[in-house]
Amino acid sequence: MSFAQRNVTTAPPHAAPRPVRHAFGLCAAAVGCDLAVAAYGAGSGSGESALSTGVFAAALVLAVRLRGGDPWARTALALLLAVFGTLSVATAAVHGHALAAVGPGHALGIGVLALHAGLVAAGVACAHRAEANAWFRTVRR
Repeated sequence: MSFAQRNVTTAPPHAAPRPVRHAFGLCAAAVGCDLAVAAYGAGSGSGESALSTGVFAAALVLAVRLRGGDPWARTALALLLAVFGTLSVATAAVHGHALAAVGPGHALGIGVLALHAGLVAAGVACAHRAEANAWFRTVRR
């Protein structure tokens, strides 16, 4: 065995492939956007922030499960972030209550909504790439 062959580092066979790791990071970033909006909305007097924080904590748990190889987690994560996350950010952007403290509410709200939607779409696309699909089939639990 040559020196080059001995020093090649390879990921263990159970490690998530790059698209799954990217999906994890993108979904975690989308949750970060949502948590920022929820934090700014906490002063508005609505009870939504506790619910939002719980849902986004669940989304992070699902993202970890996705990275761990649970194929059902990508569907659950996509639904949770796409439906609840987008509705939460859109509601804040439309009403402007959560983003009024940060600056020009509606413009920033639209920007956060677009960022959230882009991150979720990219994360879901990464989680369903061919390499990710093959890996999920091999680690199916």
